Amino acid sequence: MIKMVYFGMRAQMRGGLKQEYLILISPVRLDDVSTEIIKDQEIAPRIHPKMQIVVKDVPTWDNPSLTDNTEVDLIPTYVGG
Repeated sequence: MIKMVYFGMRAQMRGGLKQEYLILISPVRLDDVSTEIIKDQEIAPRIHPKMQIVVKDVPTWDNPSLTDNTEVDLIPTYVGG
């Protein structure tokens, strides 16, 4: 089970949901999680690349393996106004 934490627009797109749990079959990589969270939203593929992805409190640009109970945060890289 992977814990997803959302901030900003991504949380708004999920109906105000700030976190959710994904149950994926092991082995799981970050790309698997990304595919899962963008597949059901039309705008998500456009904003997802603009998000900073943090795995276990460490920013990442790679495709690490994820273990059970890993937390993945999606943080906007900019704020509009």
